[in-house]
Amino acid sequence: MMNLTRRKFLNTVVLSASAIAVTNLVGCGSDSSGSGECSFSSDIFKHSIMSGDPRENSLILWTRVNDACALTDNLDVSLIVEVATDNAFTNLIISESVDVLAEYDHNIKLRLTGLTADTRYYYRFVYAKDGTNYSSNTGRTRTAPDASSERKVRFAYVSCQDFIGRYYNNYLNLLTPEMLNGGDDADDDGLDFVVHLGDYIYETTGDPDFQEAAGDRVVAFSDLDGAIKLGTADKPYYAAQSLSNYRELYQTYRTDALLQKVQENFPMIVTWDDHEFSDDSWQDTTTYLNGVPGETNQLTRKRNSERAYFESMPIDHEYAFDAAATDVVGSGTEQQLAMGVSDEQLFPNTKIYRDFTFGSKVHLLMSDFRSHRPDHLIAEDAFPGVMAMTEDNVKATLTATTASQAVADATFDAIKSSLHSYINIDNAEYALQKTLIKLAAKESYKASAISQGKALSEVEVNVLVEKQVKGLQSVTFINLVLAQGYDTFSGFGILPAGTSSAADIQITAPVDASVGISYFLLGKQSFFGEIGARYFVVKSSFDLYAAYKLLVSGETKSPYGTVQQAWLESTLTQSATDAAIATATGTGDFQSWRILGSSVSFSPLVLDLRPQAAGRAEITSANVSEVTGITDATTLATIAGGLEQTIEGLSTDPTSSLSLLGNQFYLNVDHWDGFPIYKKGLIDNLFSPTGTISIAGDVHSSYIGRHPANANGNRSFDLTTSSISSGTFGQFMNGALGGIVDGLKAAGVEITDQLQGGLDLLQANWSVLVQTASPIDEESTGLKRARLNEHSLVTVVADATNIDFTYHAIADSGDLVTKSYYDDVDTFLGNVNQTTYRIENNDISEIA
Repeated sequence: MMNLTRRKFLNTVVLSASAIAVTNLVGCGSDSSGSGECSFSSDIFKHSIMSGDPRENSLILWTRVNDACALTDNLDVSLIVEVATDNAFTNLIISESVDVLAEYDHNIKLRLTGLTADTRYYYRFVYAKDGTNYSSNTGRTRTAPDASSERKVRFAYVSCQDFIGRYYNNYLNLLTPEMLNGGDDADDDGLDFVVHLGDYIYETTGDPDFQEAAGDRVVAFSDLDGAIKLGTADKPYYAAQSLSNYRELYQTYRTDALLQKVQENFPMIVTWDDHEFSDDSWQDTTTYLNGVPGETNQLTRKRNSERAYFESMPIDHEYAFDAAATDVVGSGTEQQLAMGVSDEQLFPNTKIYRDFTFGSKVHLLMSDFRSHRPDHLIAEDAFPGVMAMTEDNVKATLTATTASQAVADATFDAIKSSLHSYINIDNAEYALQKTLIKLAAKESYKASAISQGKALSEVEVNVLVEKQVKGLQSVTFINLVLAQGYDTFSGFGILPAGTSSAADIQITAPVDASVGISYFLLGKQSFFGEIGARYFVVKSSFDLYAAYKLLVSGETKSPYGTVQQAWLESTLTQSATDAAIATATGTGDFQSWRILGSSVSFSPLVLDLRPQAAGRAEITSANVSEVTGITDATTLATIAGGLEQTIEGLSTDPTSSLSLLGNQFYLNVDHWDGFPIYKKGLIDNLFSPTGTISIAGDVHSSYIGRHPANANGNRSFDLTTSSISSGTFGQFMNGALGGIVDGLKAAGVEITDQLQGGLDLLQANWSVLVQTASPIDEESTGLKRARLNEHSLVTVVADATNIDFTYHAIADSGDLVTKSYYDDVDTFLGNVNQTTYRIENNDISEIA
C-alpha cells in the first residue's frame, strides 16, 4: 500500500491510477481469493457518494462515514476506496486504504489522477466494523474526452434545490434510460456530467417568505446556540452560522434518495451562489435585516460556510486555488499528498472559478459571482427622500455616457420634468417641515424594523433619523409624507394655528429649484426593505445611478473582482483565438462552444408598466399566445386588452404613490442587471466577440436571452434555468406586488375593485409582461423565453455546428414539488413539458 503524507486539514487524498498497483486489501471481492464479502450499509454511508470536476486524467470522489460511535467519540477511522472499469469490480485499478478524520466530520474527498480520457469508471467505499465490511452504493463517473474527440457532449444544468417542504421530483428527468445510458446515436452513452449552478443548500430552517416545513422535509440544527435566530418572538426560525450548522445542512439535503441517485450516476461540476452562505449576500455581508442596524460583516460565518462547502462538495478546490502548483494529470511520478483546506484558501482569498474542456465541442468556464462583488448599489436603509443624485451629478453622468455635450444637454432637457425638485431641509425656512418629517420618520423606522423582526432602541432610532433627515431632500417625497401624516400631526396639536389642510404645511419648490434623482424615484418607498433596493427598481433612474456610481464617483467595481475578471477575459479570448486559427488553417483541435457557468442570469429581467406613449410596446394577442400557449382568440383578446387597460390606468392615476407603479422596472438588481455597465461591457466586448453562451440559475424562473450582434455579426446567448424545487419568482413577485399594494392602502390610497382586478390580471401574466418587455431585435438583448411560474432543469447536446438546450419544466401550481413522486415516476414525467431551443448559424430558435 502506498504511503500518504497527511496534512491536518481537509482530508482530501490524491490517488494516482498510474502510480499505484492494486493491493491485496480485503475490500468487496477485491482480494486474490475473492473472499472479501460485503454488506451494503444505508447507515454507514447514509449520505451516499459523489464524483466531480471530471478532466481527461482526473476526477474527485467524495463520501462521508456515518459511524455513530466514531462520531460520538471523535475518532479518526479508515476505509477502502475501490475504483474499476466495470461495475462488477473485476478490473480494479485502485484499491486503497485511506484515513477519514473526525476533524472534518468524517467527510473524505479524493482526487484520482492518471486516468484514461473519456472512460467510465465505477467506484465504491468499504468500511470495516466489528468484523464486517460495509459497502457504499456503487457510483458511476466519467472522465472528459480529450481534445481530439469529435463525439457530441451531453450534460445537464440545475439550480436552487430547497429541501424544506419540497421534493426533488425534477431530478427524475435525469434518471430516464436515455439520460443514464444513451439514445439512438452511436456515440451516445447518456449525460457526461451535471452542472450545479448554486443554491445547493438553503441556510435557513424555515424562512416564512419562501419556506414552509412539511412532513419529513424539515431542517433542525443541533447547535441552536450557534445559529442566528430570526423572525418574530412567536414565530422564530434560524439561519446557519456555526460550522456545525452548515455541515448539518449538507447532511440533511444528502438524505434525499433522488439526489443521491443523480450524484451516484453523474459527475457534478459546481459553483455556489448566495444560499450556500446567506441570502442575497455579497462578500461576507448579509441582508436578512434589510438595513436595520445590527447586521454587520460576518467573516467567521462566511469562512464556516466555505469550509463546510469544501468538505462536502466534489470540487477540486485546491486546483482552483492554485492550478500551477497542483498536478491533476497523474504522470505516475507526482508526490502523493493529502490535500487540505487552509485559512489562506478561504475568504477573502476564495477562488473557485476554473475551466474544463470536453473534446472538440465544449469549453466550460465556471465563475463566482458572490465572493468578490461589491454591495448592492441602493442601500436597504436608504431614506426615500434623500437625493441619490443631484442635478450636477445627473449632468456629469450624461456627459460621460453620451456622444457629445450637445447630446448630454438635450437629454437632460428631455428628462428634466421627470426628475425630482429638491431643497435643503436644514434651511431655516423649512424648520417646521423638518420637525414633522423627523417625527414621521421616527415612527416609520420603528414600525419598519419590527416588520423585519427587530425592535430598535430609542437611541438607534434617533441616530437613524438624525443621519437621514437632513440635507438635500425630494420635495415630492417630503410632501407625500406630510400629506399622509397630516391627521396624526393635527391630532398631536403640533401644527401652527390656522393650518386647515396638508397643503398648508407642504413645501412649494422654488421655480429655479435644482432637480435630480431621489431614492424614492429609484423605487424606494419603505425605510428598511428590499423593494426599491434589490427588487422592483425603476430602470431609467437606476441606469443613470449605476453609471454615476461607476463612471463619475468611481465607487462600483466588477462583481467578478479584478483577478477573476482578468482570468475570464484571457481564457475566453484565448479559447476563441485558438478556435479561429484552427478553423482558418484546418488544423488542430478546438472547442466549438464556449459556455460560462454563472450562478446569476445575464438575461434582462424587466417589467414595463409604462404607458405606450412612453415607449412601451403594445401587448398583443400573439404575445399572450406565444407565452401561454392559449389559442382561443376571444380569451387572448380579453387577456391582452385587460393588461393594456390596467397598465395605461396606472400611469394616469393622479395619486403619486400609485403612479410610481407606472414605470419600467428591473425586477432583480441582486443579479447582473444590478451592474448594467459591466454587464453590457462583458456582452459587447467579450461574450459576443468570443461567441460565449452563459448558463445560469438562482432566479427561480427560466429565460433565454439573445444578445446583440457585434461588428462582425457574432452574438452571445443566455439560457437560464428555473429552480429544481425552490419557490418560483412569479410567486415572489405576487408577494412583492401585494406588499406594495398593502403599503399604499396603509397610506390611504384607495384600491378600487376595478383596479384590484387589473392587478390580479398582472399577477396571472408575469411571463407575458416580462417577455414582451424585452422583445427580440438587433439593438438590445431580447427574450426568446420568459417563464416566471415554472420549475425546470435543462439538458444540453453539443455538436460541431449546433447546440441544443431542452427545458424540462413543470408548473408551480399543484403538488408537483410539494409531494414526492419518487415512486410514481410516470405520473410525474407525464406532467413535464419539454421545449428544445437550438443555437445554430449565430441565432437561436425553438425546434420540434
